[in-house]
Amino acid sequence: MKRSGKPSASLLITTYNDTLRLEKTLAAYSRLKTKPLEIIVCDDGSGPETKALVEALARQSSFPIKHIWQEDRSWDVATIRNRGAVSARGNYLIMTDQDCVPHRDFIADHLAEAEQGCFVYGSRAHVRENFIQEFSNHRLRIAWLILQYKVHNRKNAIRVPFHRADMFSVKDFSNIESLANTALCCNFGVWKNDFMAVDGFDESLKCWWPEDSELSARLLNRGLKIKKYRQKCIVYHLDHRQATRSGETGEGYRMAWEHLTGGIKFAKNGLSKRTSDAIRKSAEQAADSSC
Repeated sequence: MKRSGKPSASLLITTYNDTLRLEKTLAAYSRLKTKPLEIIVCDDGSGPETKALVEALARQSSFPIKHIWQEDRSWDVATIRNRGAVSARGNYLIMTDQDCVPHRDFIADHLAEAEQGCFVYGSRAHVRENFIQEFSNHRLRIAWLILQYKVHNRKNAIRVPFHRADMFSVKDFSNIESLANTALCCNFGVWKNDFMAVDGFDESLKCWWPEDSELSARLLNRGLKIKKYRQKCIVYHLDHRQATRSGETGEGYRMAWEHLTGGIKFAKNGLSKRTSDAIRKSAEQAADSSC
């Protein structure tokens, strides 16, 4: 497939009251070979400690780090991600979370694999919770942790430069669980115009996980394909106990499945319902142009 121009990456990191993992994640981006155009920390209602941390790290950074915040209304990452995407200056959006430390080639890999007609999901290895204090994305440190069995999903922790993506289209998903296992917004890259064309995340989803599956369903229905990498575009998830703020996932999964099978391409409660008429017009024009 052809590249859709030269990508410039705006990195969106969601966070909620976890300065330990957020600090490790943000600090790791300063050590990357290729850095993003900007980082936008999308804060879903954290206390003042998170803002203070982001501002302190921003003063030391060689590239812009911005903090956007919304009131804590339980789980509402769809809304804060939409707000981050609207404010992004780059033409390519890379989305991840506070607890996902990037491999040193993370941004470079995403930019290299950005193609017209595709969106990208990368790989995730897991750092066991007892060892996150000592973790860094230095190659020798990662290798030592892998050998000591302090990282699980170890195959996903090792970057293979020539690794090729698994390609998926809408017809490859027979149920929403198979899409959910492929589509994780902790490691997601999409052209901003494609994101706008489907009106971003559906903000009616106030529960953990289905918002990325539902977005993927609409992107697939627009004819885009998923590029799924197992040993490239890698992040290291700093493990923790499961979040408790999420609502019931059953309704969200039903909605995602209905949208996938129903051919839905535009969010019913997307970013344009909350933003200005100009944003809605831009989203609709992007949708028309990509048909």
